[in-house]
Amino acid sequence: MKKNTIMGIVWIAVATILTLLLIQGLTGGFPRMGQLPSLTAPAGDEWEGGSSGQGSLTKENSFSADDIRQLEAELKTLPLNIEASKDGMIHVDFLDGAENWCRLSSRGSRLSVEGKKTSTGPSGRVCVSLPASWRGKLDLECVSGAVQINGIQADIMDVETVSGAVNISDCSAATLDAESVSGSVHATGAFGKAAVETVSGSIQVGFTAPPKEKCRFESVSGAVSLSLPHDSGYTLKYKSMSGSFSDEISGTSGGHKGMSSNGDGAVPISVSTMSGAIKVQ
Repeated sequence: MKKNTIMGIVWIAVATILTLLLIQGLTGGFPRMGQLPSLTAPAGDEWEGGSSGQGSLTKENSFSADDIRQLEAELKTLPLNIEASKDGMIHVDFLDGAENWCRLSSRGSRLSVEGKKTSTGPSGRVCVSLPASWRGKLDLECVSGAVQINGIQADIMDVETVSGAVNISDCSAATLDAESVSGSVHATGAFGKAAVETVSGSIQVGFTAPPKEKCRFESVSGAVSLSLPHDSGYTLKYKSMSGSFSDEISGTSGGHKGMSSNGDGAVPISVSTMSGAIKVQ
């Protein structure tokens, strides 16, 4: 009886030792008293207030258009697409993992999308849908991500990028204000007044209706191309160091500095570039 008891104790001891050795091989060591296994993510960039979205490719948020009068976006490398919604609501979609790099917040009548500061290149894109007749303000800032806006009406469109291109098509706004360092700016639509600046990117703006107030277009080395309705009344002052100038509407062309006009000449337009050509058609 005693022999069986002793053998049982020996087998229990052997099983315990083997279990501990197995744990040590799997974990690299024995846990200290009171220590729990860590469940934290690997060290890296931290993001407070963002949505984790682990394993999710899309995340959608919807808002009443009556409650939002200003849309703000401040992104680093993610592209931003804005288009007309089909149900009269405002939708913000984070695609292909973009929710891991963005934070969405609303305060009063303002809706904000903020991109994460990170040393690595995030993936995905941000898509916003607005009612086509929405009359709020777009305040958009992007570093290297492109900005695309299609079929939207807004009181103010204010877009800034560093190297990302700006493409605005079939839109209308009382005020268009667009700036880019090395990205191009292309816009078509009905704009009451416009101010567009680039350093090395080209500028192409097509007015589908005559502008109503002063417009200004400036580029250092990029070309400037304007398209205006034939019944537009404007007085255009231009200046270029080495680029050419031509105005197909008024039939004016020539030197590096001068003026052209059409109709009643009521709306002042100024265009300047260092080395890019200037063309009005």
